Amino acid sequence: MLYTVQCSRAIYWHTTALVIAETHDKAFENALLAANASRDWKEGEVSGPVFIEAAYTGIIEDPWIGHPKSLHLPDAVTEEGEPPLVTIHLKNGVYQTAYVSSGKVNLAVIDDAKGLCNNIQSLSSNNNDLGREGGNEDRD
Repeated sequence: MLYTVQCSRAIYWHTTALVIAETHDKAFENALLAANASRDWKEGEVSGPVFIEAAYTGIIEDPWIGHPKSLHLPDAVTEEGEPPLVTIHLKNGVYQTAYVSSGKVNLAVIDDAKGLCNNIQSLSSNNNDLGREGGNEDRD
């Protein structure tokens, strides 16, 4: 089967802003404002890793025209990559809670009595619900 796979790589541009501020936060804010106003941007020698933005079955000349629906992309090939794995070790089979403040993680639960659970759950700041005590429900 033939596929169209659009790959990308971030090419970094940079500028340097010299700012005066009373705090780090204000310096960062002022630097962003100065950088946005600057005409002195230089192409960097460093680029990011190649990642896949979209993939389609068949031949598509320009994936951005008509916006066809991309095939599902596994996290490992996307710009963000795979989320970190958080392992919770249980004693006596119970944990109280797990919380993700922002972003997404994969969660594995190890129970002393059972060993590693067979499922790894996806947990994000949008869905922090792991279900009942023990957290063995497979949720996204």
